Amino acid sequence: MFINKTSLQDKGRAGIFSRAPVFRHQGFTLIEIMVVLAISVGLVALMAGLYRTVGQSALALRSGQQEWLLQRQLREQLPRLFGVSHSPLHAINGRSTELYLASWQSRATFNEGKPVIAYYRFDERERALYYYEQPLPPWWANAASMYNPEQLQSDLRNSEPYKLVTGIAELELLYLPNDAADTQPERWLHEWKQEQPPKLIQLRFNKAGKNYSIWFETLAINA
Repeated sequence: MFINKTSLQDKGRAGIFSRAPVFRHQGFTLIEIMVVLAISVGLVALMAGLYRTVGQSALALRSGQQEWLLQRQLREQLPRLFGVSHSPLHAINGRSTELYLASWQSRATFNEGKPVIAYYRFDERERALYYYEQPLPPWWANAASMYNPEQLQSDLRNSEPYKLVTGIAELELLYLPNDAADTQPERWLHEWKQEQPPKLIQLRFNKAGKNYSIWFETLAINA
């Protein structure tokens, strides 16, 4: 039997120099990692934007409710003013950032015929409009001349306030005299101390970059 030595030698060399199979670890490439990071960043940005939008919507809803409640309260109190002729207890006493009024409409007891002295005050540092209320005794009409307005105002300021509107940047109250022929800006006053209420009260404030101007009508009271 003929054996080809050359063939055997070649096979021997092939066996000696042949390499074992190499198993490579299949990891992530740099491009794959960058794609994943880009997708993650996009998802985080999307969720942050959604969270911010929902938060702003909730804040706007709450803000709108605060402003609506403020308007409703003043529109219920101002038509129910009271005062006594030749008495220091006037129906309205106001300045640019605060308002005192005597009304039959109480925030605490609503319309139950109980007279109250109400006080609205804007706190610029806290950017909030506060409300104070003090009920008057049933015999107030017979002894109204004995009331000391300064003492009443001091008692109000020391009472527990209610925060009506928050997040206000600026606030101003203006008063239109009863003899004003029109509502031009120069007709409005920054302070009111007369016995009869003004014809109109204008409440202006800025909140979240939006300017508000709300007008309230008052009724002349019978002494």
